[in-house]
Amino acid sequence: MSGFGAKVRWAVLGALLLPGLLTCSQESRSTYAKRITSPNELIGGPGALGAVGDWLIGNEKFRVIIQDQGWSRGFGIFGGGIIDADIVRPGAAGTSAKGLGKDNFGEFFPAFFLQAFDVQDSFLGDGVEVLTDPTEPDAAIIRTRASGGDFITLVSQLLDVAIPQLGLVYETDYIVRPGTRHLEIKGRLLNVTNKTLDLSAAALAGLLSFAGITDLDLPLGDVALFGKGNQIFAPGAVARDGQADKPIGFDLRFALEDAYNVPRALPALPGLIVDFLATAGPGVSYGYAAGESEQNFVWQNRSEYDNNPHAKITQHSMLIPFLMTAFAGAFYELPPETLGPGETFEYSKYFLVGDGDVASIREELYKIRGIGVGTFEGEVVNAQSGKPETEAWVHVFDSNGHPYSQVQVNDDGRFRCDLEPGDYSYRVTTHGRRPFPEAEVSTGFSLEAGRSRYRSVRLPAAAELAVHVRDSNGKALPAKVTVVGTYSSEHDGKKPRDFLFDAHLGEHRRYTDLTWRTNSPTRKYVEERFFVGADGTAVGEVRPNLCEGEGEEQSCESYSILVSRGPEYSLFQVDGVVLQAGERRAFDVELERTVNTDNYISADFHVHSRNSIDAFISLEER
Repeated sequence: MSGFGAKVRWAVLGALLLPGLLTCSQESRSTYAKRITSPNELIGGPGALGAVGDWLIGNEKFRVIIQDQGWSRGFGIFGGGIIDADIVRPGAAGTSAKGLGKDNFGEFFPAFFLQAFDVQDSFLGDGVEVLTDPTEPDAAIIRTRASGGDFITLVSQLLDVAIPQLGLVYETDYIVRPGTRHLEIKGRLLNVTNKTLDLSAAALAGLLSFAGITDLDLPLGDVALFGKGNQIFAPGAVARDGQADKPIGFDLRFALEDAYNVPRALPALPGLIVDFLATAGPGVSYGYAAGESEQNFVWQNRSEYDNNPHAKITQHSMLIPFLMTAFAGAFYELPPETLGPGETFEYSKYFLVGDGDVASIREELYKIRGIGVGTFEGEVVNAQSGKPETEAWVHVFDSNGHPYSQVQVNDDGRFRCDLEPGDYSYRVTTHGRRPFPEAEVSTGFSLEAGRSRYRSVRLPAAAELAVHVRDSNGKALPAKVTVVGTYSSEHDGKKPRDFLFDAHLGEHRRYTDLTWRTNSPTRKYVEERFFVGADGTAVGEVRPNLCEGEGEEQSCESYSILVSRGPEYSLFQVDGVVLQAGERRAFDVELERTVNTDNYISADFHVHSRNSIDAFISLEER
């Protein structure tokens, strides 16, 4: 083992013979792995990319598609990675044309620093194949074999110096066991030459010495493109000098920005330290976690990462060095400095599939890590009507008040999530309401393993806007409704993300006119917007205006309501609209055509919608 728990001796002859001994059919068990031969075997869904010829692996609870070798159909470079995943749904069997699932995933592929894996056939065997392990006959396994390939072309010459270009083979085993909702993924570096390979990055550090770089590590990890329809979550917070802690939660973007301000010396790389990543999305959620390893990259550099007191440094920590919309890089494993002739280095990680919230991912992760749990459950109802708030999220915070988990309320208004023993608090969010209760209100509770805690939440009602739009001839018109608010002068000089919305709770961004950067801000911002369909009618929920005082002394904030249909039509605007909780206000709007476009054709030939990984707006709304 020589200091590496996952490092074992590899015989090239055995590598050639073993896959042939292991390959067999797996369709007789609850787990299965096979090549897709018919469209009815596809998963399907808004983000589905799978096709006949790809590879399907799963069990009675979830299923995953791994793309066949070749060029990626997603935003990556090469095939051989995860492209579709969903839970098993009753009545969701595919048709002769397509799958009928709810896949909303983008793409997930492994990387050695910034080098992707180019899956292809080799002298070791096929680029992708189904295996079985005689020591674990109930498991389904798909293995990929790859060489290194450029992921970011601009750094390809640096990678040519840093990583051996010949003799290093990458193997990835995707493993499913009965009764689980996760893939265990075992990665492997193989030296198939008769000489020692240098993985220390010393050559690259020497090349970059002019920039003062003398020590550098190249970690193993993955690139995950979760897709715009998913909101990415990580637990914890970032400590900031002279400021309040920056919660992470659903706000990885600005938490990462703050993490880059934490000083660290090489070989530790800048970025966000997290325990795992998860998503929340419509009907299905995804998770990603590293396996336990003494060679964990963060653990090996813990003396540098410990300067953020809220970063929980463990042997399964992950480093997030970059994030673009729902596109994230995560690194966690430090390979040995050298790999001898015929040797291999192995590491592990997990890809998890849940019901649509973070809680279902945490529940599976507890099982993987063998952690005992208690149960937090309850109901969320509308305080005025008593009806279930079926779109609400319950956010759970740890004893430091930092994001810990999130659970989706079901169609009956109930929620349930497993939590490890400890002290927690909660808040509730949903569309058209401010986070409830206010942060100053205590909602703390303690939980022991095997015990449960129940809470009933009465959520204040939203206000509603009903808009009916017609042209001057009485014909129904599609249109956009924009609700514009004005924030208080007490927030002058602050960044909008610090007071207009709680990104760590998953609230959508509220845009301003950017005058907050000036000495004369208008204080205007977009509170809400929604679209009127072809029938000319729409109803949208809006947060009620805040009021102070009572009776004649009461003063309230107000909104401006704008209805528009591009530059060809007039603009409708009404100011000073005050919306109360539970109130419904209706507006009948007439828009007049102001630009004659007879004999003109207008079109937008570059439209991002649900079929694009970086957008989730439906084709109808677009």
